[in-house]
Amino acid sequence: MRNQLNTRQELFVDHFLACLNASEAARRAGYRRKPNVAGSELLKNSLIKSRISEELKTLTVSPEEAVARISALAKGSMEYFVSLDDKGRVRIDLEKARLQNKLYLIKRLKITKEEITIELHDTIKAMELVIKYSEIFKNYSGDRHTPESPFEAMRRVSEEGKYKINQKNIRRGTNYALPQ
Repeated sequence: MRNQLNTRQELFVDHFLACLNASEAARRAGYRRKPNVAGSELLKNSLIKSRISEELKTLTVSPEEAVARISALAKGSMEYFVSLDDKGRVRIDLEKARLQNKLYLIKRLKITKEEITIELHDTIKAMELVIKYSEIFKNYSGDRHTPESPFEAMRRVSEEGKYKINQKNIRRGTNYALPQ
């Protein structure tokens, strides 16, 4: 009995985790003949299912962690990215941000010969999301005996039409919730 995945199966797992589409992952992994059939069959393989589960556990972000990350974006400031030189002029200082572990605040960075442009994530939008999340979680105590977990609350609120929540993106740690 084989206990390891072959190279193409490993590629399939990697591509599946990137796109969450079995047919596309099979095509990218080199399954040229009927990638839609191959992708479906590969997902039935217990070793592949197990490997995908293991990988998803490492990618999972708890609702509390999502709120903490969004809160950190809401507190983002350019102060982490600038410093003054000896003559009192402002200069971009990415090393300062790196040392303070604040590079995640950057939404877009453009470096040309003439200038450096830094765009941070929208703090107002992040604050709005934190407020909406706090409404969702206000009755959650963190106790395992609580009848509704934060994720269940998010799903319920989503089904009520207050928020759109993409479960695949929550699992992957991005696009936690979008206001309608």
